[in-house]
Amino acid sequence: MAQKSILIVEDEQIAAMDLRELIQSLGYRVMGIASTGEKAVMMADAEVPDLILMDIHLGGVISGIEAAEKILSRHSVPVIYVTAYADPELVERAKKTRPYGYILKPYDERGIRTEIEIALYKFGLDQNFLGEYATLAEWVKQRTEELAAANEALRKSETRYRLLFERTGEGIFIF
Repeated sequence: MAQKSILIVEDEQIAAMDLRELIQSLGYRVMGIASTGEKAVMMADAEVPDLILMDIHLGGVISGIEAAEKILSRHSVPVIYVTAYADPELVERAKKTRPYGYILKPYDERGIRTEIEIALYKFGLDQNFLGEYATLAEWVKQRTEELAAANEALRKSETRYRLLFERTGEGIFIF
């Protein structure tokens, strides 16, 4: 199986380097480090990662949450927020992007490893579900079209029968 790629979005250089070392020691490929939300969007557009570790408070014009919104509007990728902040308003804003995790700093290796494994697993399940849903939706569409065609054929048959019956002056009924 190919090594999973992770995009790290962190504006503090030392924290980004520590996180890169940790991610690589866990067997993942760090596809890059973005220090701003804008750079994260550009990097994700250039190469869609398997997962994004996203700080929320970043240097630059847009926050990590806004960067995640932009990335998720274009690509299907799990995002885990890694931040020192957990105030209720911020968490509510983050929840609207449907993150696959929310890790509070300071983090440890076990926490990062577990969150990444669970996020990748859940994302895989979600992708399988979406594939099955699309297959089912296509089947329902085909069956609906077949039913509509059968109903139209029945309507035409009933119309022909009614016209035939109405045009017959006297009917002969055999009991």
